[in-house]
Amino acid sequence: MKKFLTIILIAFGTTAFCQNITLKIGTEATYQVNKASGKKFSFSLLDTKAIDQPVELGNDLLKEKVDSNMMKIAFVKGKMSDRSEISLMIKTGRTGMIKYSAKIKYAGRSKFVSTDVNMIIGSVKTMEMWQDDISEIQLSDFEEGSF
Repeated sequence: MKKFLTIILIAFGTTAFCQNITLKIGTEATYQVNKASGKKFSFSLLDTKAIDQPVELGNDLLKEKVDSNMMKIAFVKGKMSDRSEISLMIKTGRTGMIKYSAKIKYAGRSKFVSTDVNMIIGSVKTMEMWQDDISEIQLSDFEEGSF
């Protein structure tokens, strides 16, 4: 019985506190944001959409209002003037800030590499850009944050 309870607690902890969001390049996703425990958040995927063409980074992507319990993420190839960029855009309708960690996978590589801890400011489109050829991103450790 003790082993059974341990397995259930580990499974619950993995879902609620160590949840990763992994996106391939060219993906827009919508998540419901759930308060897990303390300052932590978990997510439920609601919708995904493929974005096959490079996006003008000054365009309307993620410009619409996002409900308070939602988060939209776009991980896309973008264009800014005459340069190509990989861009991660995140927008949430929550007030306050959310801190998260990110790992990126370079095209042709098999392992993810850690990047900095980042902040999402409530109701503002947050954007991070790279000039490297990145194929996937993994976001984790979402929690309430501050500067």
